[in-house]
Amino acid sequence: MDKNNHIPVKLISTMQERLTGFFEHGYLYFFKGSIALLGNTNNVIYKTAVFDNSESVKIADAEDKGIAVGNLSWFYPLDGYIYFYTYFPETKYRLCRYSMETGQWSEFVNTEWCYENVFTDNDKVYWYLNGKGFYEYTYETGITEKVADFIGDGLYVASYNDEYIYLYQFFETKESSVSPMFYIFDRQYNLIDSVLFDVEMEDYSLTFYVTELEDYVILSSAVISNPPDYYLLKSEFGSGDIKVRKIGD
Repeated sequence: MDKNNHIPVKLISTMQERLTGFFEHGYLYFFKGSIALLGNTNNVIYKTAVFDNSESVKIADAEDKGIAVGNLSWFYPLDGYIYFYTYFPETKYRLCRYSMETGQWSEFVNTEWCYENVFTDNDKVYWYLNGKGFYEYTYETGITEKVADFIGDGLYVASYNDEYIYLYQFFETKESSVSPMFYIFDRQYNLIDSVLFDVEMEDYSLTFYVTELEDYVILSSAVISNPPDYYLLKSEFGSGDIKVRKIGD
């Protein structure tokens, strides 16, 4: 596909305004500006249909929740809600959501981390804090609970899906003497298995986890500069003998 096959549908923002947006169910939800960068002038989220030239519609203004310009760190749409991540020096990262059906805002949930370690669904917020453990917040009760202990020393990033929680390690310097670990938990926080990613990495300040497919977990030794080059077989989870395999071998 080249530029000759592109069909302009509508103007959403200018190059000067910039744009941060996410697609969901045939719509683009977007913010005019570059989130968390200086120079933003508003915190309004818009919605526009992807396949016609209808006008964009204002969905939510984060100012209504007391989120000032410069405090908005991230947002995304999910199942009828807009989730907002904010940063304030005194509370670190907090999360709240706006219902597109009722127009109501939730209370803030103090996750301390932004979206990297956080998973959301209609009922709960789930997150992992390094050196502390796994936490859950229930919207119905407004209660935050610590539900499992932390895995050990080091810095970890968590990734959640409907079946598993992946906890993967990374390091700030190449001089680290320990190769990073990859842990697999079930959604009840039981440790199923783990594997050492004993591969020389190009950038030790970045995670080696990329994504997952139905049968595989995709890993990379150089996330920014090269395509993914390693993988795990999900069929080996729980065997105690997970192999890190080179793509193409």
